[in-house]
Amino acid sequence: MPRLPLVILALTGALLSVAEAAAEPQILALLRSDGGVPLACAGDECRVDLSAFCMEPGRAGPPHESPYTLASGSLTLIATAADGAITRRDVSAEARFLSQRGYAAVRVSLPSSLAAELGAERLALEVGPRVALAPVPLKRHHRPHEPEEIAAALGANRVLGESLVDDGGEKADAARLLAHVINALPERGEAAAAIRRQAWRQALATAPERIGRAGRELAAEGFERCEAKLGETPTMSFRHCLERSHDRTLWLLNHAYWKRVGPQT
Repeated sequence: MPRLPLVILALTGALLSVAEAAAEPQILALLRSDGGVPLACAGDECRVDLSAFCMEPGRAGPPHESPYTLASGSLTLIATAADGAITRRDVSAEARFLSQRGYAAVRVSLPSSLAAELGAERLALEVGPRVALAPVPLKRHHRPHEPEEIAAALGANRVLGESLVDDGGEKADAARLLAHVINALPERGEAAAAIRRQAWRQALATAPERIGRAGRELAAEGFERCEAKLGETPTMSFRHCLERSHDRTLWLLNHAYWKRVGPQT
């Protein structure tokens, strides 16, 4: 079969991109955290990047920093005081969500005033079971979600996602641990070796106790692989490399979910 001219292929791809951009992006799920993920506070905001996965393979992934809203499940703030006293508070209504790296992560933000309000020295966020996020409707969205699409994503498909992704064994555990490391690293610039190792130790200390040996080893492989790549790819930061490792690990689980639910277009 003769190949199409490159200009036609480019034009076709552009037209498809425009069509997909007109539709609301896919509903996302947050990976159950099985414990608190530390928040970083600066100015009037505390935030954390959490593992996420795609619930709807038939819809396009969200553009960077697309706004989302909580559609199911709950988020709990864990506030630890200087004396070790712990306060738990449901912050589902206060959290704000922006997609990161397509569907692989979501940045969750909360007011930093919560720390003073709760007398906390440290804050962490816990993602409960079957959390799902719906895209905030925007004027540019010309194909909104139908009620039956939302019902499927938040119902039977979220249950399936829990069994295949949230409970995805060593890969899910590795993604959880890598998310802890990523959040412990500087968001911009390169991290020195001491900072990288400290981030790993901090992640091991704060990650869920239920993470098994296989998950820890898989995450360690990703960490060491990025250490080795630092000299090979000087334009890629260590954090960016770990993000790619995290996203690839989670994609393997997400792919198994997609195969089960089908495109559902």
